[in-house]
Amino acid sequence: MRARAEHARVALVRSHPSLVAVLAVALGALGCKSRDTTFELGYPSLVAFAHSSFARLTVHPSDPADIGSCTDLLRDAERGSEFSTPPVLDSGTLDVCAFRNSGVSFDEVPEGQMTYVAIVTDGDGSILLTGCLAKDIYRGNATVSIQLTFTPLYHTRYDMVPVACTSVEEKCAGACSAISPDGG
Repeated sequence: MRARAEHARVALVRSHPSLVAVLAVALGALGCKSRDTTFELGYPSLVAFAHSSFARLTVHPSDPADIGSCTDLLRDAERGSEFSTPPVLDSGTLDVCAFRNSGVSFDEVPEGQMTYVAIVTDGDGSILLTGCLAKDIYRGNATVSIQLTFTPLYHTRYDMVPVACTSVEEKCAGACSAISPDGG
């Protein structure tokens, strides 16, 4: 059985200590009971969010016995290669603020355990943050919370680079931007 996502909306909220992007997906059933599912992308800081330009969420089938699915998929993502397990759902590359403004939707969310992968890049497409979670949304809590972590490239490129943003709202309104790594 498959469930269909009728609509999606996303909001960025502040959590302790992470900044969280919440993607709320209301699922209407096709022969299954209806289930509300929420996706959360947890940013390690406002500065990390300010340096981020694009995000992508993918959903991959996974075997509950395979405890290495996240490790393998994150390694694929950070190398910039094709995923070893192709996604069954892919948001495509979207502006990080689109997640805040209902910019993400899926036609179907398969039942069973899936591995959810989030990839966040800068304006050049360099991968700054990644996160992963294997979960069956039809068992227990329907919230999929993906905590993003820094890639080595983030530390190399942005650790000491300040941002001209004081809030998520400023960044998403285009009122500020991250200062580029070369100082310009």
